Amino acid sequence: MSRCDSKSSSTVNRSHSHSFISRARQSFNRSRGDRGADVITLRGLTGADFEGEARVKRGHGMFAIFSFCSGERAWKSRYVLVKGTNLFIFANENAPTPAYAVELPHKRIALNDKHGNTQTVTIETNLGDVEYEVKFDLRENAAVAKNFAMALKEEVAVGNTNEIKKKLGHSTIHKSKSIKYADTVAAQKIKDQPDSPDAHLSEAMTGHLVPDIAY
Repeated sequence: MSRCDSKSSSTVNRSHSHSFISRARQSFNRSRGDRGADVITLRGLTGADFEGEARVKRGHGMFAIFSFCSGERAWKSRYVLVKGTNLFIFANENAPTPAYAVELPHKRIALNDKHGNTQTVTIETNLGDVEYEVKFDLRENAAVAKNFAMALKEEVAVGNTNEIKKKLGHSTIHKSKSIKYADTVAAQKIKDQPDSPDAHLSEAMTGHLVPDIAY
């Protein structure tokens, strides 16, 4: 292919990407987030930073001591995708939109020891409270959990740097159209995160163990 052909092809790809994302954005907005953000769309032309099947469990934060109560029922089979500084959790690879999203800036990522054919990555707050646990089957790819953790750590660093630049009045790192769209989707899907077991346990403890106080 000549340089001219290459440039022409690049221009066509950029134009196709712009129109594709525009249609997806319209579908996402019209459906109020119920479609227009499937795996293929969020990949964009440059692909995802990571994607694959996993089992996901909401973390127990400060009440981790009570986590034994939830057992295996708390683990959900999901399809996870990292794009830009967001983690998207899909019900499955063919879902029309993510079930929810997780912002990565200011998170701590821990790769836990292997247990048989599985390995878990935990997503924690800066204080060390576990927000999510993501478990991978290692039988087909022994490095899948490690690759996921590395992708998360890289995007945590990017997100933290971007926020510092914003505070200093500098421009952020250039973002592709697909990453900008992923940010738009994440801004809405972050609101759909499942409640932490902490919230329910704290509410139960407050309602049953703490007496009413008159002010």
